[in-house]
Amino acid sequence: MSNPFCAAGFHLPDGQWATFGGNAATTRNESQVTGIQDWQGDGPSPDYGVTDGRQAIRIVKPYVVSFFQTFCTCLTYSFSQMHW
Repeated sequence: MSNPFCAAGFHLPDGQWATFGGNAATTRNESQVTGIQDWQGDGPSPDYGVTDGRQAIRIVKPYVVSFFQTFCTCLTYSFSQMHW
């Protein structure tokens, strides 16, 4: 999963939700004031398991199983470089 914090998004006419961009993958660093820092390694960050959200588009599609149960699927498209 990519980091969707601060991503832009909108509803699509068929009920899906699209998000674009996000924040860099982060990991813990107690020496920082915030307690976190950008993850510079390859793959997901070891602490939070997220990849760089600045390089992703996410499409979330909800579906209803019953009146009390709604689930969703999330398709993530990642790019090797930032496009925005």
